[in-house]
Amino acid sequence: MWKFRLAVLMLFAAFHSHAVTVWGQAETTIERLVVPFVFDGVNPCNGEVVLLTGELKITTRTTVDAQGRTHVALTLVPSEVRGDGESGTEYRAVGGQREHVQVTESPFFVDSFTSVFNLVSQGSTDNFRQNIVFHVTVTADGTVRSEVERFSERCQ
Repeated sequence: MWKFRLAVLMLFAAFHSHAVTVWGQAETTIERLVVPFVFDGVNPCNGEVVLLTGELKITTRTTVDAQGRTHVALTLVPSEVRGDGESGTEYRAVGGQREHVQVTESPFFVDSFTSVFNLVSQGSTDNFRQNIVFHVTVTADGTVRSEVERFSERCQ
């Protein structure tokens, strides 16, 4: 999973980063998007089909530092994401994702990713909580020095 995400982020960084200026200063580009969001799925806590709609606010910050390293920071935050379950129960989705990738011309890279997703019932139905933490460091010779994956889900 992380290799696919890393490949996508590296391509993104390559196409969205800018060359370092002659003076060796860092150059940063910030892009902000608001996109529609639709979730048509199942609440894992009770099996109820839920339809949520709203928006996702996505911010991407790409920096090429004075040493030529590319840093890509991605933040995704749901906005006014709410809807109903088939029983009529109202739900809200709150949380967000954050990722930071550092890439150089050599195979060295670092990727850190966190995600928190909460499906919050506006009634007595349990709330669903999901947390993901991922980190990988690969040295210039291609050796994976650090890899962390933590995934948890719970109903409460």
